[in-house]
Amino acid sequence: MPYLNSCGVLRYQTVEAYDKFIEEVIGPEAGRQMLRELFGDPPPHRRFSEWPQITRCTHHESSYILAASFVGQTIELRFNPSLKDDGFYSIVTTHPPDRESGYIQHVIIPTENDPATFELNQTFAKRFIVVTASNNPHYTRKVWLIGINTCDEASDNE
Repeated sequence: MPYLNSCGVLRYQTVEAYDKFIEEVIGPEAGRQMLRELFGDPPPHRRFSEWPQITRCTHHESSYILAASFVGQTIELRFNPSLKDDGFYSIVTTHPPDRESGYIQHVIIPTENDPATFELNQTFAKRFIVVTASNNPHYTRKVWLIGINTCDEASDNE
């Protein structure tokens, strides 16, 4: 279970893919049943090993600063649940070389039984849904599902 050695996990997808996922999750019972079949109840831990691992998490005042890595990608994300639209993200891909960056549009702190974070509810102490928009118009808006178990607290001097 590699994610246990990290601060947590995150996953991003397009807003359209997320909308389809939510429609299936909170739609008819067949959609909810399909989700239970895919993820189990509670979801299996092995699934998170396929998500980018958060390698650094810092909590300063009310902001979170995350660094994550995945095959061929380095991800940075900074968001503030109190301000909702404060922060940025960047995704650097090594092959082919590319860099995407953008800004935070909205942060949601889901409830314990929120079906949108079904995969994270049983496993991670803190959960967030973050919506971002790219600075480059050829990239799409993204929805990020974030699960955090450990996070360093930064002082005002850092």
